[in-house]
Amino acid sequence: MLESNKLDEGESDAYLVYHVVIAPNLADKKLQEAYKCGEPTDIVKALFLPGELTAVSRKVLALSGYGKDIKSKVHEELKN
Repeated sequence: MLESNKLDEGESDAYLVYHVVIAPNLADKKLQEAYKCGEPTDIVKALFLPGELTAVSRKVLALSGYGKDIKSKVHEELKN
């Protein structure tokens, strides 16, 4: 992890995907050992190409509602 607990974009994508993927269980110690992972999120980088990792992360965020234009929604609600 980077100083002051900040993650760069690639690290945060890996962290997000590590915690949301259900199958395969990315936290499985045997799976991580098979790919010789030093850190838990290393398994994500071993299984996904960088573009795939970014795409999965963006899809998860979109499905979670992040990135929607909240400001315009609030403005419309206040206007009415």
